[in-house]
Amino acid sequence: MKKVFLVLLTLCLAVGFQAQAQGGGKKKVGAETSTNVSKSEEDDEDDTDARKTPNEIAEKRAAKLKADLGLNDEQTRKVQAIIANAMTEIRKIKSSAVSADEKKTQLKAVREQKQRDMKAALTEAQYAKWLELRKAQKGDNGQGKGKGKGKGKGKQ
Repeated sequence: MKKVFLVLLTLCLAVGFQAQAQGGGKKKVGAETSTNVSKSEEDDEDDTDARKTPNEIAEKRAAKLKADLGLNDEQTRKVQAIIANAMTEIRKIKSSAVSADEKKTQLKAVREQKQRDMKAALTEAQYAKWLELRKAQKGDNGQGKGKGKGKGKGKQ
């Protein structure tokens, strides 16, 4: 009887360790479900580093846009404020307890407002180049960086 018990215990431990080694133990407890909003839709607003504040991320992105678009100091301050505001709103929406469809609607509204604000802050040429940069960032198919958990077709 002891031998049967030891064999079963050893078998259970081996299966448990195997599952852990294959990543089965890496699931986050209480993780949110996907809202079916692809990362490409959030391109500039995605949380590249959850530990950074929206202002830190906005400062870095505004500096990059200053170089890419030739922004002056006033435009850079405006763009930084626009990005920080959008990121703050997006984080609030993502952490809210509303339905996935409602989150999607709210995120779309934030992105549209950001686009209007950017158009107001930039010259026509800068805005056109900003749109080009965003399109290039999304890639040829407009699907973004491929980090999302959407219902795409995957590799074919």
